[in-house]
Amino acid sequence: MNRFDSNPPLPLYGNFGAGVKKAPAFPLSPYMVVASVCFWLFIAAFTFKGFEYFLLYKFIDDSDLEVTNCCEHLSSDPKENEQFVQNYPKGDAGPYLMRLGPERYSSSFVGTESPRELSSIPTLVTAVTTSHFWDVQGLIEQFNQRVKRLFPDAKMIVYDIGLYQSEAELLKKYGFVEVRSFQTSQYPSHVGDISSYAWRPIIIQTILEEFGSVIWISPQSRIAHATDLNQLKYRGDRHFFAWQSKEYIATIAYTNPKTFTYLNESRCCFLESGLVDMSMLVFYRTNLTWNAIMKPWLKCALNKECLIPPKARYSGCFYMRTPKTTGCHRYDQSVLSIILDRVFLFTFKLEKYVIPRIATEIEENEKHFPEQPWAWTELGFLVLMPSACLGGLYYIYQRQRGKKKAYRRR
Repeated sequence: MNRFDSNPPLPLYGNFGAGVKKAPAFPLSPYMVVASVCFWLFIAAFTFKGFEYFLLYKFIDDSDLEVTNCCEHLSSDPKENEQFVQNYPKGDAGPYLMRLGPERYSSSFVGTESPRELSSIPTLVTAVTTSHFWDVQGLIEQFNQRVKRLFPDAKMIVYDIGLYQSEAELLKKYGFVEVRSFQTSQYPSHVGDISSYAWRPIIIQTILEEFGSVIWISPQSRIAHATDLNQLKYRGDRHFFAWQSKEYIATIAYTNPKTFTYLNESRCCFLESGLVDMSMLVFYRTNLTWNAIMKPWLKCALNKECLIPPKARYSGCFYMRTPKTTGCHRYDQSVLSIILDRVFLFTFKLEKYVIPRIATEIEENEKHFPEQPWAWTELGFLVLMPSACLGGLYYIYQRQRGKKKAYRRR
């Protein structure tokens, strides 16, 4: 007798006789469905980014960096270099330059130059979006508690370039500084794209023309020692103060080649040039500042083809290729770095233009206002919490129900 004859036959799906199991309506569990969806989403995202990087790498061309004797138009005479940047293409910037600069009735500087010794420190100015609302609170607190004590006449202006109404109201209520709204409608449409930083040279020039001197400081920066600001009252023969990035960053690595083309500059002339640090800049209103720095900077900022050439991106590029082209672009920072190296050979004459660093970066948000707006994480928690609770209760209910069914089958 076969020992297997005593075993009952295996149930077959699809046969609906007595004692035979029915085939499940959907063979995959919900967990497998979720895992499968996540897997294919990851594959799709990975494929998209891979294709994006492939196209970026395909368009990178550094052959022009190997050209010899390409800097014939780069003169050792600052006057000739100043004339060169004055000939940068004006494009559509003409009407806006007339409004922003001192050239109201002629092509020459008609404003009053900043004195060599100021009665107080230059006006501090910054600009803030909702992403830096907590950062700027610490900067304002430092200005009110430290800077104002040493320099009672000091003034600070905060430009609203993308705050929610509630944040702007809190800034005016508790900041004790002047708050201005940046009107993008008065400028070319691309200026409204905050990520292009076209607004920064416009704001700097506006304050420079209004007060005669300006300290630009980013919202996430702090003044290391308030007493260091005292030296900015005495400009002497200087027209500006600037610093290079703490870690050297090659200009050509983070500048779109088409920006060089628009400015009629040769990239190979800037092989050793470094990007300027934008956390703090100091400018004084002089003939040279306008003609050699602000005017050419604004010319580019007000023309989209110059500041935001096609395929320009701030991040997501081949960082390992530095100091050669990485595919990234630093917009107004790139243009200012080109101008300063063209006119003043800034990278090579740092001892002439650079003083000990005044600004420092912070890593943590500082909340100083008595009232704070809702953060996105808090709003998300508030919205998702009820759904999570209901989902948890439904899961417990289904689990208990399954246990009861299993018990009844016994």
